[in-house]
Amino acid sequence: MRKLGGVLPLLSFGTLITAAVVPLAAGLYLLTTTAWSVAERAWLQRRAARPTAGGAAA
Repeated sequence: MRKLGGVLPLLSFGTLITAAVVPLAAGLYLLTTTAWSVAERAWLQRRAARPTAGGAAA
């Protein structure tokens, strides 16, 4: 019980850490998904613009 009494005052910093980490994680998620979408669209558009081997458009 004595150890718990020493830890309890530090638990209030959990909110501070959460408030700092969650926005960073959300920003990283948005950055990653946006970069993936941009790369995917560029690759698909480049692939669609490439002429086919038979000369006929698909």
